[in-house]
Amino acid sequence: MAVQYSLDVKKLMTDLRGDKGVAALKDEAEKIRAELKKLSAMGKTEASSRLKSIEARYVKILNLLQAAQKDLDKEMKNTVLVARKTAKDAEKVLSSYKKLALKEKSKFLAAFSKKQSVKKATSKKTTKKTTAKASN
Repeated sequence: MAVQYSLDVKKLMTDLRGDKGVAALKDEAEKIRAELKKLSAMGKTEASSRLKSIEARYVKILNLLQAAQKDLDKEMKNTVLVARKTAKDAEKVLSSYKKLALKEKSKFLAAFSKKQSVKKATSKKTTKKTTAKASN
């Protein structure tokens, strides 16, 4: 955007004093106005195209962010579903192990109590035998 207008002050002064007079001043003002209009139009065009470029880039970035957010939401939903399913499965397995452990505990306690009663009965007999042998 280079300015193409140049003002020759000496020439303008001679034209003002000469036969052209105020018409020369009007011509110079018209040239300046045309040049400013041209610069303004160029500036608006460049600014407008730059603004459109920036808006297009913004929309593109916004769309990428929305897509990324959508993917993230989808992944989080899937992760939560998998975590819930895994927790349910773990609860089922732990429940079955608990039932099995309780069953084994009751079997163990039943077997242990039988051994205790057999052991007491056996120990009483042996003590009686030893006392009976000792008295003979």
